[in-house]
Amino acid sequence: MFKRNEQCFCESGKKYKNCCGNVTLTKTDLNKVITFQHHEIMELMKSSTIKECLHPEKYNCKKLIKGAHSIQKERILRGLAVDGQVFQIDVNSNPDSSRMIMNKKGIVKQASRFYGFCEYHDNMFREIESVDNIFSSTKQHFLFAYRALAQSYHTAKEMYKFNVNVVKNEPLIVHSYRFQQDTINKKLRRSEFERYKLILDRALLDENYEEIETIKLVVNQRSHVAVSSCFTLQYDIEGKLLIFKDKRAKIMLTVCSENNQTIALFSWIKSDQSILKEFKEQIKNLNRDQVISLINNLIPLYCENYFISPRLWNNLTEEAKEELLLINEGNDLTFALRTNLLRSTNYNFFNDYLRVLSKAETQK
Repeated sequence: MFKRNEQCFCESGKKYKNCCGNVTLTKTDLNKVITFQHHEIMELMKSSTIKECLHPEKYNCKKLIKGAHSIQKERILRGLAVDGQVFQIDVNSNPDSSRMIMNKKGIVKQASRFYGFCEYHDNMFREIESVDNIFSSTKQHFLFAYRALAQSYHTAKEMYKFNVNVVKNEPLIVHSYRFQQDTINKKLRRSEFERYKLILDRALLDENYEEIETIKLVVNQRSHVAVSSCFTLQYDIEGKLLIFKDKRAKIMLTVCSENNQTIALFSWIKSDQSILKEFKEQIKNLNRDQVISLINNLIPLYCENYFISPRLWNNLTEEAKEELLLINEGNDLTFALRTNLLRSTNYNFFNDYLRVLSKAETQK
């Protein structure tokens, strides 16, 4: 928990006891239940937006920090969209509900956009956007991985800033054990992404694209989902805990469809090869159906930045929708399912649009 003589979590440079921890609790405060209205949360999230270029050569930055797409708008998202919109699982705006919901996102100004690069440095991703074959070279694989990591790191920074802003809005919450634990976890998550980004930054500047190892899996069928995300993989396909000398490994995952194929890029840094050696061999030996099962399981269990076609969502059974939403809530069910990445799911990102009625609907 927060220690009085350590630097304050808000990063003011002051000690905690002389900064955010300098709040006296009264007897009335002890019984106070701190809640935030939905509009207050939205304002806090807006004030936590970070606009900065994540390219290591910041002295070369030019023009504005742009709302860049972590997943190509015209090439990928447009193929998923209906009337210019895709679906993304989001927090319920109803303050009385803790359930996740599926929200529509416009592909022009909302879906997959983050303020992580200036206009000049965002041009480095043209090689995975404006050429015919965007999955063929080591450099292209590196760029996909770099963008997935950058987006996840940027999100982690904003999530931590959100906690700092919450205290500015309601200083008493700093005494909450749950809030302190959440803040410490978010800071640790931000630091982990930062460590990986430093490694990729050096590789980018040295043009050492082989610092990243990538396994490309191809399914000769379009999926109705697109992903660009970085996460810590906890278990391999056989349910074995992935840890080596107290160190875990991050996967940078890109999944998208083009030319009636689905491409999945699994990338990691070379220094994590010892942790992921068995996982690498496992995914290389999967058959087509197993690859589909792996993608169906990995995305909701681990990924944040993914988008679904409204055509698919609107044609899923109620059981399938419920299962997908439950997994994204991050409850005990989520952690249990991570040990079985090839299980059958009620939803299928590769399904045709023909809807199969549930038993309950058939009986009506």
